[in-house]
Amino acid sequence: MPDTIPPQIWLLISLAALAIVPACQVAREVRRRNVSPTPEDRLRRNSAQLARSLGVLALLATLAAFIWTPTADHLFRSPRGLMITLALFAAYPLYTVWQGLTYGRMEPLGQGRVREYSSARQPKRFWTSIVWNGALGSLFLSLLVVEVRLHLKGDCLRVDDEITAEAALPGCNALVADATTLADRAEAHAARGHAHHLLGHRRQAAADHAAAITDLTALLRDFPDDEWTLRQRGQVYWEMGQHDLARDDDDRVALCHGRGGAPWITDRHLQPPCPT
Repeated sequence: MPDTIPPQIWLLISLAALAIVPACQVAREVRRRNVSPTPEDRLRRNSAQLARSLGVLALLATLAAFIWTPTADHLFRSPRGLMITLALFAAYPLYTVWQGLTYGRMEPLGQGRVREYSSARQPKRFWTSIVWNGALGSLFLSLLVVEVRLHLKGDCLRVDDEITAEAALPGCNALVADATTLADRAEAHAARGHAHHLLGHRRQAAADHAAAITDLTALLRDFPDDEWTLRQRGQVYWEMGQHDLARDDDDRVALCHGRGGAPWITDRHLQPPCPT
């Protein structure tokens, strides 16, 4: 999403797209009532569908006004704003599919003009429209799932207390499951172990810590003075209660990179100088 375009604009476009189908249904029903030859014919029209369409339009109008409020502005400028936009873009095509299957009439998206196909009179075009709209909705739904997983993974890497740890566990599980490289797997196990540690889940924390130490140690065999790996392993060692090993890794960072003093280290050990 371009940063120069406010999130509200995308949401307004989504709401306008969602309003097309109910607005067309209202206009169509009004025309039918006006041309009906007798009052009895007017009464036979689908008043329930008209009421639902008017209700949907009223709800969308309310949402269109809400998105410009300060509360909505704060919400939509967060990562959740993109997820809400994707949800709306997914909802509209899927809503049209539901409408088409329910009433036997379908309007394919992307034609540039409203054209309706009947399942009885034009079955091929009707089902093609169903597949097309369903594919569009599924695409945006897939993007939404990807964005949600990325958001959950990000939460896992930002855990700092019991409340955030509890909420981050699903993202941590996804982070571990999706890890493909040794470094990613080490980071994922370290993050999930940190969350379990904060929650007091000793057995789960110990298993993740052990897996992280194994992967981080393997990385250090090839790059023995890598700063990120040493810091990661030092933090895991500290949470495991192996404070001497944690201090050794922190000292190694200070000697090799001139930066040490990790917040979880309370005192320091001396080590031989880092080889050049």
